Amino acid sequence: MNAKLPAAKLERQIKHMIPGEVWWTVPWAIWADEDMNLWINGNYDVFDTPGGTVDTEVWLVADGRYGVRHTGNHRWRRKGSDHAWASASLPVVEFHTDDA
Repeated sequence: MNAKLPAAKLERQIKHMIPGEVWWTVPWAIWADEDMNLWINGNYDVFDTPGGTVDTEVWLVADGRYGVRHTGNHRWRRKGSDHAWASASLPVVEFHTDDA
């Protein structure tokens, strides 16, 4: 019989979050389109604590829309809607940054 992976050791992804959860991810999970609308790649992992490059807090607002708070000094580039992540991206409707 195979050993079972404890649920606490299973990687979690942004796209599997439920409302009320607050997790942390890396800032490059977020991107801006040509109109400066923000998106988050749902395939990125989330963690229960910040540390190292994991400095962006993320929460599910409702209905597949996300909020983020960036605590580092990362800067973003705009990417086209044909960007490779576009199909995995979810809308960011709240954005906060500690250095704004």
